[in-house]
Amino acid sequence: MSDTSHLPSNPGRPSAELVLDALSDGVLVVGPDGVIGSANRPAEVLFGYGPGELCDVHLDALVPDRARRDHERHRLARATDQNVQAVCRRPGIRGRRKDGTEFPVEVAVRPFHGGAVLAVVRAEHVTPARGTETALGRAVVGALDELVAVVDRSGVIVATSAGWEECARATGCPAQRCAVGANYLDACRQVAGPNSAGAAEMCGGLAAVLSGTADRFAAEYPCPSGGAERWYRAVVKPLPNESGGAVVVHHDVTARRAAERALAESEQRFRGVVEAQTELLCRTLPDGTLTYVNGPYCRYFGRTPEQLLGRRFWELLPEPEREYVARHLAALTPTRPVASVENRVIGAGGELRWHEWTNRAFFDDAGRVTGFQSVGRDVTDRVRAADALRASEARFRDLFQNSPLATACWRGDGADFVLADCNEAARRLTAGGITRVLGRRLSELHRNQPDHRASVARCLRERSAFECESRWAGVDWVGPAGPDGDVLVSYSFVPPDLVMSAMQFITARKQQERALRESAERNRLILSALHEGVLLLDAGGRVLKANESAARIFGGTTDRLLGTRPGNTLGRVRGADGLPVAADLLPWEVVRLGGGVCVGVVLVLDGGRDGEPVRLVVNAHALPGTGAPFPVVASLTDTTAQWRAEEQLHQHQAELAHVARCVAVGEMAAVLAHELNQPLTAVINYCRGGALRLRGGTGTTAEVADVLDLTVAQAERAARIIRRLRDFMRKRAPHRSTTELNDPVRDALALAGPELRHHHVAVTLDLGAGLPPVQADRIQIEQVLLNLLRNATEALTGTPPGARMVAITTRRAPDGVRVEVADTGTGLRPDELERVFEPFYTTKEQGTGLGLAISRSIIEAHGGHLSARPADGGGAAFAFTLPVAGAD
Repeated sequence: MSDTSHLPSNPGRPSAELVLDALSDGVLVVGPDGVIGSANRPAEVLFGYGPGELCDVHLDALVPDRARRDHERHRLARATDQNVQAVCRRPGIRGRRKDGTEFPVEVAVRPFHGGAVLAVVRAEHVTPARGTETALGRAVVGALDELVAVVDRSGVIVATSAGWEECARATGCPAQRCAVGANYLDACRQVAGPNSAGAAEMCGGLAAVLSGTADRFAAEYPCPSGGAERWYRAVVKPLPNESGGAVVVHHDVTARRAAERALAESEQRFRGVVEAQTELLCRTLPDGTLTYVNGPYCRYFGRTPEQLLGRRFWELLPEPEREYVARHLAALTPTRPVASVENRVIGAGGELRWHEWTNRAFFDDAGRVTGFQSVGRDVTDRVRAADALRASEARFRDLFQNSPLATACWRGDGADFVLADCNEAARRLTAGGITRVLGRRLSELHRNQPDHRASVARCLRERSAFECESRWAGVDWVGPAGPDGDVLVSYSFVPPDLVMSAMQFITARKQQERALRESAERNRLILSALHEGVLLLDAGGRVLKANESAARIFGGTTDRLLGTRPGNTLGRVRGADGLPVAADLLPWEVVRLGGGVCVGVVLVLDGGRDGEPVRLVVNAHALPGTGAPFPVVASLTDTTAQWRAEEQLHQHQAELAHVARCVAVGEMAAVLAHELNQPLTAVINYCRGGALRLRGGTGTTAEVADVLDLTVAQAERAARIIRRLRDFMRKRAPHRSTTELNDPVRDALALAGPELRHHHVAVTLDLGAGLPPVQADRIQIEQVLLNLLRNATEALTGTPPGARMVAITTRRAPDGVRVEVADTGTGLRPDELERVFEPFYTTKEQGTGLGLAISRSIIEAHGGHLSARPADGGGAAFAFTLPVAGAD
């Protein structure tokens, strides 16, 4: 019997039933429970039943009562034992017809699908004529539209259906390969090309059925037909008779395969769509066991499908969420199978994140849950945003209520607005009166403030925040506001239709602003009146503000100076030492970059007004800031006139000092003449003596040479005296150089030496060793020392010659190098000590009173100081100190 599950239907009876009905033997299909599932017409006739009456009849109705137990045992054995022969014949068995009569039968039993058995039954006395049976079978098969061929035991085709012959003509198959009389096995063996594999499989399966090694064979194969390819399913089943053979049925499955292929492609596309989704998709059993997860689900939880499938999804939820989700799933019903829920899950890194799940429950016919399908997406950001929004709303409400500004909330109502809410500050400002007018319209409450009404409407219209200042009169405010007040109203839009108006009384602020403007104007006038130039620089070094004096210094106007960098407009700049100053070393730049202050920095601008140098004294202060660079305020004082006056004064002082030197030398002329006369007299004498020896021939060459050496020595002595006087009296511009102070002390002592010796004054010289050098004009320092030594000599004239002493000391002092000249004379009275350095004050009868005044001015011009005091052993001590060269 062939498998009819794949046979297509036609308007008449199924072809398989026609084939079965054409058989001479009765065929029964008995289920595992002993109930007949189907029977062909010969079986119905054999047992005396009408068409279709054997279906659903228990097999026991066809077996005598005495044989039922034995028959049941054999049937069950054939149904369950897979080692039983394909066909089992049991002669000598009796059957029972519908009318109860018994008759001998021969039964062949074989296993069938699903625990059923196939029974072929024939009456023992029935021996139909072979020719009649064969002719009838061929006639039945030939009348079929299906593709059916009957082959004998050797594979020769003995019958074909009309459909078989039509298909052979359509596919162009030669008659010798597929017509009656052709050997089906040989035809399959002769197939070559791309279909040879399918033909070989068909040949093997048919041979196995014909030989009895297989009870059924089925295969699908392609076949070209009219330029297209069609697919067929071939089913081979043995004929249940003694002569053997088989029935080969071909079903056209082209449409089914196309449908299956389309279904597979659709499933593949569906799977691709599912896997491409960003949402997480899973399916679970009622107990939570995962049966399917998509790619995003695996990636989100950081696991592979193998790690997830078969496990319960509860493991992916934190403990507090599990009961909540379980209650949600339990609430799904057949009438409400879909619902959404938000809950936390444990992400790949162990982070708790929020997910929104759409869960669908599936139910069976009894209403029991068979599983769930869940689609989820991460809503952590949304949940956090919602939490933040709630927190923000709470903060807003808190700020609104606790704001110190009186704030009202207006809601749009057509062309007007309604007072919707107010905060505590507004209640206090109105003594609670605003609470009583909540819900009233803006046009009613503020009839006298049209600007306020227009601003509220503007804020709602433009959806923007802004501020307006106005003066509200005639409103009964409580507190310091008074009946009239300047108010600053801040308007802000709150979606969808709210406007917030916050009022701040600014009467005091307005007064302060007016005072500030007045103060700024005063400051501007003061800056304009200042002789000094004032610059305010930003952190970038550009001018923010400048007064007129600064504009004059820079040769322009204040407007042109704003926004510029001062160093770029000054031209060539020199320092007090005459050396060029780089732009980044200008005082305001140093302070801007490093902070602090620079005070008293002297700058000289070449090519200033009228082409003459301009001398500036600059002070720069860094203003407080967040860090370098700093804003700077700088003052520039034009000291050009003072500088020129000082230069003239220095010139006059130099000339006066020269005059003083000349006077001193004039006063010392007699002594100096005597001092100079001594070497000149010696030169004359040495020359005369040498000449006499040469004329008399009494002197040797060596003696004459010695006389000449003595003459040269005395001449050089006279030359040194003259050279020293010439240098001392030369009129020249002051010139400072690095000098060791002991050297001018020795030179001054050499100049004053003749006068000191003339007055029998003993000099004690105590010069310090290793003294640092000083920056000084050597001639001017000699002049100061000569003046002090001559004053000491004159002060000792009233002292006995043996007690006339002068001590010269040089030492290192904290503020430089100190030189002191002390005598043992009569000294000075206290009132004389106070006035001794005043110009034209003198204690001598013939003095001019200028010597000490000039000396002090010289020392102070060198940055030092000159002072007088009573000497320790009597007399007077004059000392001056000069700063060390290079000291600040």
